Amino acid sequence: MAILQQLGLNEQGKITGGTLMPLANLAINNSFNNLLGYPTRNKQELWPKFISVSGIELARIFDKWKGRTPRVSYKVRDHFDDAM
Repeated sequence: MAILQQLGLNEQGKITGGTLMPLANLAINNSFNNLLGYPTRNKQELWPKFISVSGIELARIFDKWKGRTPRVSYKVRDHFDDAM
């Protein structure tokens, strides 16, 4: 149990802090960045097959997660603007 607490995991395996929290934040941030900024052919066709929200909605969720005012229009930011 002490090892789980040091890593930042509770009994259910959920991250609650500790040494894993920065890695979890980095993984989440980079996942958003890749979804929103990575250039993809046929993005309009492929996006709804794999992602259940629109690009603007995902961008708003990302903004909220980053603690900033959610955007009202969707313009792809530079892929590296939000890199951690």
